[in-house]
Amino acid sequence: MITFFILAACLVVVVLLLLLPTLTKNHYSADRREINVAIARAQLADLAQKQSDGELAQEEFAREKQRLETDLAQALSGDQERTRETSGRWAMWPMAAFVPVLAGAVYLQVGTPDAIDPANRVAETVQAQQTPDMREVVSRIEARLQEDPEDATGWFMLGRAHMTLGEFGDAVPAIRRAHELTGDNPEIMVRLADAIAMSQGGSMAGEPEPLLVKALAMQPDNLQGLWLLGIAQNERADYAAAITTWEKLLPLLSEDPRSQQQIRQLITDAAQAQSTASDSEVSGTDATPTVESGSLQVEVSVSAELVADLPPDTSVFVYAKAQQGPPMPLAVARSTVSQLPLSVTLSDADAMMPAMTLSAFDQVVVGARISLSGDAIAQTGDFFGEVSGVVRGESAPVRIAITQTVE
Repeated sequence: MITFFILAACLVVVVLLLLLPTLTKNHYSADRREINVAIARAQLADLAQKQSDGELAQEEFAREKQRLETDLAQALSGDQERTRETSGRWAMWPMAAFVPVLAGAVYLQVGTPDAIDPANRVAETVQAQQTPDMREVVSRIEARLQEDPEDATGWFMLGRAHMTLGEFGDAVPAIRRAHELTGDNPEIMVRLADAIAMSQGGSMAGEPEPLLVKALAMQPDNLQGLWLLGIAQNERADYAAAITTWEKLLPLLSEDPRSQQQIRQLITDAAQAQSTASDSEVSGTDATPTVESGSLQVEVSVSAELVADLPPDTSVFVYAKAQQGPPMPLAVARSTVSQLPLSVTLSDADAMMPAMTLSAFDQVVVGARISLSGDAIAQTGDFFGEVSGVVRGESAPVRIAITQTVE
């Protein structure tokens, strides 16, 4: 028992030596810091899960992880609100003497001294720290915004939290509000373009590209902005512009060889697409494959019981993705529950990116998913069905039965 109290006293002294100096230093608001860390942890957990499920390549995971670390470092340095408190200096040494005495007295009154006896020890299971509940984070930010609706940083964090949850439709108005409050902030404009594109199923058409062009005019070395702008240019078949944009990005990734490799592959694909388009112009033929040559007829069915309680306008996504290759869908068609059972034809006309088409892969995975949230990215609780090893161009329709639930 005496040995225990001696060790406990020593530990208390060590803790006091670590904590008491903060009475004379700056104190920071922990609220924003905690939320930023929570968002980053949840995003990292989501990336790790996608990589584990095979939805995210190792190179893309490494690039996204580095981006998260950079964003978190910037957020923590920018969100620190310094408010110096000097009134606690006089209490340093009285506290140093009083705390050990008080702690010992309280322990003897409410503690369990018998637990010190080895005969009375009980093994305990230490639970690992869990990923923060992002729903709780969203609720906290929303509550704070009700008190201060002009808090641009709060709106931006709310948008980021919705992006982490895959709620892209909710992320757009939040980030847009931050943009309205701050004016032309390059970082916010890039995030807004990303959110809008994701809410459109990954399409960069419309508002995203002008936002990116304006943001990069103000901040030419914005990594995410350059990457997204190249995708937008490639999507509308301006391959030369996409190559130029991605070539600007390459030297900025000198410390990230995996990301450089991914960008080089995008440049190579764009160059090949550009060459194909040029050859077709010379020969006077259309480079775009005919729908018949690379199309897939898909028939989707679902039990009446499964959709009985779903609104008729609940989104249904029918898609094809490479059997071996990037996780991004090669072709996507959108419908609603009210149209089930349905029959659709997937072809290169349904591609999300011109350089990633159905006709470029011989074997694909064909699936259909009922999206309860309306988002193009799968969420927990969605219903789906998939068939693997489908040979592109098969004459027989691919039959998909929606019977599984996204865990």
